[in-house]
Amino acid sequence: MPNSRYLVSILVVAASFVLFRHFTGTTLVRIETDSVIYRGVQSKSGKLATFYGIPYAEPPLGNRRFRAPVPVKYESGEGNEKAILDVQKKSAFCIQSPLDPSHVLGGAGSEECLHLNIYTPSTAVTQTESQKLPVLVYIHGGGFLAGNPLSWPFEHWVEQFPNTVIVSIYYRLSIFGFLAAPSGEKSAGFDANAGFLDQLEALKWIKKNIGFFGGDNTRITIDGQSAGGASVLLHLLAYGGKQQLFQQAIAQSVYRPGLKTIAETKDHFNFVVEHAQCGMPGFSESDKVDCLRTKEVATLMRAAEAAQRHNSTWRYIPVVDGVIFQDTPTVLMNKGKISHVPVLTGATTDEAFARSDDMETELKRWYASPSQKDIAKFNRIYPESGFASKFDAIAAAVGETLLRCASETLVEVMERRGKRSYIYRFDERNPTQDGLLVQHSAENWWMFQGANTGDNGTFVLTPFTKPSQERFATELIAYWLSFVHAGDPNAFNLPGVPHWPAWSSGKGPTHRQRMVLKQRTGLTNESGSFVETKVSKELDRCHAVNLMAARIRF
Repeated sequence: MPNSRYLVSILVVAASFVLFRHFTGTTLVRIETDSVIYRGVQSKSGKLATFYGIPYAEPPLGNRRFRAPVPVKYESGEGNEKAILDVQKKSAFCIQSPLDPSHVLGGAGSEECLHLNIYTPSTAVTQTESQKLPVLVYIHGGGFLAGNPLSWPFEHWVEQFPNTVIVSIYYRLSIFGFLAAPSGEKSAGFDANAGFLDQLEALKWIKKNIGFFGGDNTRITIDGQSAGGASVLLHLLAYGGKQQLFQQAIAQSVYRPGLKTIAETKDHFNFVVEHAQCGMPGFSESDKVDCLRTKEVATLMRAAEAAQRHNSTWRYIPVVDGVIFQDTPTVLMNKGKISHVPVLTGATTDEAFARSDDMETELKRWYASPSQKDIAKFNRIYPESGFASKFDAIAAAVGETLLRCASETLVEVMERRGKRSYIYRFDERNPTQDGLLVQHSAENWWMFQGANTGDNGTFVLTPFTKPSQERFATELIAYWLSFVHAGDPNAFNLPGVPHWPAWSSGKGPTHRQRMVLKQRTGLTNESGSFVETKVSKELDRCHAVNLMAARIRF
């Protein structure tokens, strides 16, 4: 029987929502859907009901490895009684690759990971249809290589603001989610972008079932940071921007590396095949894929990491497959082939992944096809004379192209389509990191209880030590959830925080304005956040770089 490890018994229940006391003293929550009964847990405060590790697809094992997810199904017992699933314990994360395979090996996690976590107010599941709550769906980051959704906890979001249903999803990563077979032929038994298809399947499950958990499936906002932000953008662009699975989007620090076509993955695929000992003479592509399906996880992970070390542009990221994605994200945005929904987006002040002061070296780490003409143009757009040092110029070029400019492009596109959108600059550093820069993912520390992620699904939560830290974290969450509720971060925010103006490219008092999110200083209770006008030269650089999107494929 599918998902037998969750099945604890078969019975009939009449009520859709039941609280009962477990023998350990824990209060359990039981919710009945059309096909199954889920048994979660209620928090000590009584405000929150949590359901960890709900399967949304069948385990992608055996012949399902490297294939599109199969929607989960449950077998009925005698008399068509529904299955009961215990979903009180935090489930295994998907198999991880290290962000830097030269320093540490990956492989932790499980292939049986196509789950989602639901955080809902305890009262929500008893609401009538007209009282259903808006839903936030979070897609984690980690370069499409790593990420454990439990690293970004949401219990405190619902405890503080018990008026939203929140879902975080697991999806296949690294070689299991984003290896591509070069022919792109279905006959090879291979589906490109399997990890992204996982996300789509999770969204379909949520749309179908979230009402049972108190959520309104007509008011879904997707949110993600870094690779999660890239995923949000890709959902906006998928199938020509013709989706109906969500109504709003939050895209944080959108990761925008160069994407390849399936045909361009040939050398990468064959390298993995050889290192996994699946490159036997006479093997067809289908034979190679079948062989990869027989290999142990450790064998595939070592092959995946060897490929990363061999060629830094061989990434496990989405590909332009001609079906889900007709072209690269910026090209599609420039053409307006995108879902038209309200958007909240932005980036941190200093994020960049530059390692040297050589423009060519840095661009070729992220983009496989920049020509000498393109590199020369980058040097003109980011001249050393315009920055404190040559390294700073390179860092700006990489940081804006890879992580910051997509937000500007996104709000401009939505504004042209008549959709109100908001942009921010996050300007508070993670206090546990060295230096004074506001680095990539700094906002995660503040929004998720001092979260710092490590390799192989590990993470550490650092308690806040000052009331001002608690205040700033609450302010951020309130802005986010106000947007979820009303498409406007101002609608239900805290007293005393500044008004966040919608983006406007035209003339007027709110011309090119964005919110700078910052902790207050001193002993006042006022917010430290403020509104600023986007510097024209920064926006002009983004416009100039975007004109090269078709050539360097981002």
